[in-house]
Amino acid sequence: MKLKEFLCESDEELRKSILESDDMKELSEMVEHLRQPSTKKFLADNDLIYRGMKDMPWVLSGVYTVWSNRTPKDSGEKWHNLYNKALKSFDDNKEWRSNSLFVTRKRNIAGNYGSTMAIIPLDAPKFLYSEYVSDMFGDIEMQVDGFVDRVMSGSIVTTRGTNRFPQSEIKQLEKIVTDSKAWIDYQNACKFYIEKMSDIAKIDHEKIVGKLMEKINGDAATRVGRLAARAFSNRLDDYDYDESIWRKCSSEFRDQYDQLYSPIDEYDFAKTFKDAQYDFQKQLFEQMHFDSITDNLNRLFTDWICEFAKRAYKLTNEVPKVDGEIMMRCNKYLAISVYTFEDIVIRINHVFKRDPELSKGLDIILRELSETKTDEEILDIVSKM
Repeated sequence: MKLKEFLCESDEELRKSILESDDMKELSEMVEHLRQPSTKKFLADNDLIYRGMKDMPWVLSGVYTVWSNRTPKDSGEKWHNLYNKALKSFDDNKEWRSNSLFVTRKRNIAGNYGSTMAIIPLDAPKFLYSEYVSDMFGDIEMQVDGFVDRVMSGSIVTTRGTNRFPQSEIKQLEKIVTDSKAWIDYQNACKFYIEKMSDIAKIDHEKIVGKLMEKINGDAATRVGRLAARAFSNRLDDYDYDESIWRKCSSEFRDQYDQLYSPIDEYDFAKTFKDAQYDFQKQLFEQMHFDSITDNLNRLFTDWICEFAKRAYKLTNEVPKVDGEIMMRCNKYLAISVYTFEDIVIRINHVFKRDPELSKGLDIILRELSETKTDEEILDIVSKM
């Protein structure tokens, strides 16, 4: 027998042993799902998406149902309910956060949450996403007052850093603030401060209140928004509220005082108002109940987040081109273990004494596999990677 014939016969024997193996059985079961028309269309039209899944059995693939009442793992229940409320305007569904699967286009990100699985919906999916929020828990909940500040100041950009949040949208968020009861509370507190400080300085506060309030209100919507964020996250106390007013009012009041008593004596000024902050705080909260202020700030933050979500999130039937989290809704989905698939490829090629390059992207491989009809064809694709 010639060497070439011997090698060919050996190759056939090897192929037969692989075709009868458990690896081939798993591949065939996976490909059966890939052949479905809806699955083939999804693979043809979309980028592949991934999810990190914990406590997964060591199998290549499985079919799972999207949960109908997801409970939060990182977010507190209060935040979880807020997210559901904020997203309820999309698709007439009140529980988007609870009834969806979190996926990402980034394989490395998915790996941070568990075994990396490629996710393929088995029926018509819907995707909810934001270009400005990569992760609700990390971007909003963990740094909430800073998040409000970035949005209101116009410094927030898309996750790819290409565009800023539109000024026209920011104006609508400012209106949410200035139409709230929390805004009225803040205005009353500022006016009370000006009146008290004017009495100490023996100035007719009516002559300066209008000019001072105009300057104070220049960026007050952002400051009240931050206070609302701190109130919702249970990180606001009466000192924070007082300090927010004192810092802004004090600098503006000092400018007015300087104009009236120029040149101003810094020592006299400091001496005159050294006890003013303590007295202001004490008298302010005798007139304005802090619990009422906090309740109004909580309501404001809820309204603000709901308005932001309407303007920052989008609903689509195709995988969006974003780098952050994506909420996917469908009935069932196929989950394919990326590393188990690669292990199977390596084992098969090891039998043939080949070094697999694994050079093709998984999305390309899955598309090729979806066109196969026989196990022989599956083996051909896998053994040529």
